[in-house]
Amino acid sequence: MASKTLELPKRPTHNVRVGIKTKRLISKLKHWCDEPGGYGRRMQVATALSIKKQTVTNWFNGSQEPTGEQVLGIQEFMEEQRRS
Repeated sequence: MASKTLELPKRPTHNVRVGIKTKRLISKLKHWCDEPGGYGRRMQVATALSIKKQTVTNWFNGSQEPTGEQVLGIQEFMEEQRRS
């Protein structure tokens, strides 16, 4: 008897495109994190948003995009930083 290979359906891949405003927000956040004397800021962002520091790094290198909730959290975080 010939064995049959079970083929699983392929997972749909979605080409998510981040809007220009989200790109600008991430760019501003990256700039803030990378300022001189900004050591530990990626961890500060991650802690504030209850995410891993690697997630923040992934946003900056373009390998991951923030969710809508995360974008709102970034906006709130950046506003708090402006006030301080």
